Amino acid sequence: MLTHSTVIGGSIYATSGTFNMYLYDAPGLADNYYTVKRREIRKTINFSYMDEVHVWGRGAASIGWTKEESVGGTNRNFAIGHTEVVPGTVTNTSATLRTYIYEVKKYNYLGQLIGNYGWRPVTESNVQFAYTVHGIPGIPPVNASFTGPVIIETNTPSTWYSNASGGTPPYTYRWERQNSGSSSWTYLGSGSFMTLSYSTPQYFDLRLKVTDSTSEFDYFQRQIIVNEQSGGGCTDPTLPCKRIGESLPTEFSFSDNYPNPFNPSTQIKFELPERAEVSIKVYNIMGQEVATLINSQMQAGFHNTTFNADNLASGVYIARLSAIGSSGERFIREIKMQLIK
Repeated sequence: MLTHSTVIGGSIYATSGTFNMYLYDAPGLADNYYTVKRREIRKTINFSYMDEVHVWGRGAASIGWTKEESVGGTNRNFAIGHTEVVPGTVTNTSATLRTYIYEVKKYNYLGQLIGNYGWRPVTESNVQFAYTVHGIPGIPPVNASFTGPVIIETNTPSTWYSNASGGTPPYTYRWERQNSGSSSWTYLGSGSFMTLSYSTPQYFDLRLKVTDSTSEFDYFQRQIIVNEQSGGGCTDPTLPCKRIGESLPTEFSFSDNYPNPFNPSTQIKFELPERAEVSIKVYNIMGQEVATLINSQMQAGFHNTTFNADNLASGVYIARLSAIGSSGERFIREIKMQLIK
């Protein structure tokens, strides 16, 4: 199966600092040196499940330029339409595309601005990605998952609901639990949902096995924390206490730092709706890593960390949060922070 498609609009993934570049054949601009700033624009596209998937960009139908090339120390760009696939992003149902746009300005020999030509060839909301998808139509594999709380209170019934997909229905279900520190699983029951209640604080893994009519199957599991209900402190400090009236985050979030601008330190807040592998790294405007703030597994909840820039020069820095939740959900977000000394 071969399909040709286009999609308009994308999101800013990264922005460079300013640099000089020679532009050729850019509509409305004379061939000359310009001062530019580059933005990488990305777009994730989705398609029906296929095996042996291949995705590639078609530059002739794209509105967005190539990344500049450097020859003999000179940056240049021929303003050619361009779409490419971000390496490692092709799955059976999706891929991420990218192109580049440039903010173009012209200065005279005195450093005075004599021309501001805006973002070329268009802004990020108007780029056009042209791409081709080739593969063999197929049936997606069985996918087991469930929704429900990750932190519950003692003596409070809680329910988890199956979200099975793929394979060949109908499905059968098997719910199991594994106590912390144990290697064995205990059968809890069947059905598309499971309701549980516990009288003591603890944590355990809840697992669901989904089997389709052809005996293909998949597992999904998540850690569940049972907290005692408390208006004050919880008695078990090893569990993330959830007090009465509080709720867990419902989605991943990465907030702007405060204060901003800052000197020499600033607070960064983020939220996790589930247990996740979390990485927070800081980069300078040239894309060089200058600090790793977090690189570990963290529980669901509201979190914050401190970025101390005592040994860094004034300037703009980028903090990037990358999280992989226990459900498999991935979250990446960046914020800009300005250090003024």
